[in-house]
Amino acid sequence: MPPPLSLSFSSANLICVIAYNSRSSRPSTSASRCATILQPFDLEESAAYVEHHLRVAGASTFPFSDGFVAAAHQFSHGLPRQLNRVCLNGLLIGFADRKKVLDENDAKRAILELGRTG
Repeated sequence: MPPPLSLSFSSANLICVIAYNSRSSRPSTSASRCATILQPFDLEESAAYVEHHLRVAGASTFPFSDGFVAAAHQFSHGLPRQLNRVCLNGLLIGFADRKKVLDENDAKRAILELGRTG
């Protein structure tokens, strides 16, 4: 019996290894694995990401100053999940303080609160 065939391929953001069983032409689901590798956003991409999420959520204005976005980006290292956490905390701070635009100091407060809550 011939050994199973294994194919590997990758692109900038995706790595896959697909194993084929020698008895069928279908991939073996137990041996096939894919992983997505996301590159961190740069500052411009971080701002576009946050703005896109706000638009999708129905926001008509952008409540974050450039300073807030820069601080959130620096803290998150451009990682989307961390950006989301800082921005969510910022929105809660803005709501509590009744602020329409959040600045760098609000970002620092949001980041500090992340440290307290884990």
